[in-house]
Amino acid sequence: MGVRMRFLLLCILCLFFVACGNIHRDEALTEDEILTYLSRVVGADNILEDYAMEYFDNLSSESNNLITPETLQKRIDNGDDIFILDIRRSSDYEESHIYGAENIWWFDIGRHLDQLPRDREIVVACYSGQSAGQVLGVLYLLGYEVLSLRGGMNNGWITADMPLHTPRSR
Repeated sequence: MGVRMRFLLLCILCLFFVACGNIHRDEALTEDEILTYLSRVVGADNILEDYAMEYFDNLSSESNNLITPETLQKRIDNGDDIFILDIRRSSDYEESHIYGAENIWWFDIGRHLDQLPRDREIVVACYSGQSAGQVLGVLYLLGYEVLSLRGGMNNGWITADMPLHTPRSR
C-alpha cells in the first residue's frame, strides 16, 4: 500500500475514532489526547517517517527540489502550468514580485491551503530560499508537487536580473 494511501486511511481512521468515540464534552481535544488516539492506529507513527524517506529517496543532483531563476523564467515563457507562491510579507510582494505570483505570507500558509492547487506544480519563492525550503518540506508531506526558487528573490531572482512586476511606481 502506498504512503499516500496509508495517510488517507489514517485520516479516515482518525475521524472514525473521534466521531465514534464515547467522549461527550464541549471543549476540543488536547494535544495529548489527539496523540493517544493517533497511537491506536496501526502504523500511525511511521507515516511521517515514510513520507520523509520517500522525499529523500527521490533527491538527486539533478532533482533536488530547487529551480534556478533562469529555468523558472524559461518555464514561464513556455507557458508551463505552474503556480508561483511568493511567501514574503505582502508589503515586499507589492513592491515587486515575479509576474503571475500569488502572495501568501509563510506564517499564514496553513490557513490558506485551500488556495493551493493540487493539480499544478508549485514554485515557492521567499527572500533567500531558506523559508521556502521549510514550506516545501511541509507541502511535500501534504502531497503537493513543489519546488523552491534557488536563492529566493534576493539572492536568486533579483541577482539573476530576472523580470519583476512592480505595481507601485516610484
